[in-house]
Amino acid sequence: MLLQVIADGGPVYRETLMATAGQLPVEPWNALSSLALCVPAVYWFLCIKENLTKAPVLLSCSVLLLLNGVGSTLFHAFRVSEWLLWMDVLPALLLNLVLAGYFWRVYLQDTKTWWLTMGGFLLLVLASRWALQGSWYVNVQYLIRGLFLLLPAWGILQKTRFIAWRALAIAAFFLSLSLGFRLLDKITIEWLPMGTHFLWHLMSAVGAWFLGKYLLAVEHYWLHCRLEHG
Repeated sequence: MLLQVIADGGPVYRETLMATAGQLPVEPWNALSSLALCVPAVYWFLCIKENLTKAPVLLSCSVLLLLNGVGSTLFHAFRVSEWLLWMDVLPALLLNLVLAGYFWRVYLQDTKTWWLTMGGFLLLVLASRWALQGSWYVNVQYLIRGLFLLLPAWGILQKTRFIAWRALAIAAFFLSLSLGFRLLDKITIEWLPMGTHFLWHLMSAVGAWFLGKYLLAVEHYWLHCRLEHG
């Protein structure tokens, strides 16, 4: 089993260690819980499908989140291919860049500063890759990406008189909780022998739903602002 994990280049989770030779899905809890990520993606797409032009960022995020859910499911189910690993990782990375990039653009309202901010973020990501190894690198990456996403969202709240603040607060809570469960997967918990990585997926899905609600409110707000100012 560990030879397969090394071959696909992905991390070893608590549930990975429980798998037996020839078992499919290899990580049943992790694979099935990944499908939860598809729920908010489909939900928000259905909400905006009648007028996609009014919420282009939410549309892009819904597509990427759906790809992430499918990719994560296949990766955890089979654990045999580096391609499946990239199907899990790449949509999540692009989703973070699209959403964080949009939030920073709305908050800064200045193209030059926006490019400097995005460049600084990429340098920080590369620096963490150089300084850290293994699971620490992955977990710190998620922390950096989460902060880079939520910091401008907080700034936008102040500019928009705290529009949809409850949705953002709940999203931040569940996304923070999900990262905690990802970290806990390395610890043996007697009543959770399969580990806690599956809870990372479930809490992320809940957080994504509320983040979608906040994003839709922001997109509508700035659309109305642009229309009012010609």
